[in-house]
Amino acid sequence: MANFDWIKSSNFTFDFAVSKKFTFFVQEGGIPGFSLSQIDIPHVSQRFPRPGDAITFNPLSLTLLVDEDLKTYIELYNELIEMKNPETGEIKEWKDSTFTGILAITTNKNNYNFIISFYDCWVSSITDLIFSTTSEDQPITFNIEIYYSYFKLKKI
Repeated sequence: MANFDWIKSSNFTFDFAVSKKFTFFVQEGGIPGFSLSQIDIPHVSQRFPRPGDAITFNPLSLTLLVDEDLKTYIELYNELIEMKNPETGEIKEWKDSTFTGILAITTNKNNYNFIISFYDCWVSSITDLIFSTTSEDQPITFNIEIYYSYFKLKKI
């Protein structure tokens, strides 16, 4: 019989080994989409689309919670500045800047169900931190965008 337990949107954890100093608190994220390129095969008066030779993965977008000491933001800021130093123009070796990321999706009983591993990750952008006097009870968040070479999905 088929499993009809719906997955809840809050049944996930992210583990990105960017920092050994502390944990990032992810509020929102998901499994990125991807697409397969196509080639057109000419045929008499039309072209037939066929699968191509390249897969393009969408970036991984995450919303992170900000702690009082801005540790999350500062750690990611430092990571990006290390990759491309604006003062010296120095660019860090690409492979020295990458990390592996793990998305664990759990069942409604909090057992691991799927592990998605992202390989050769690097943070490409950090959005603004917005402070506002009109929303005191709301936690401050910011978004990051992560590029990676590929990901693997594994059923546990």
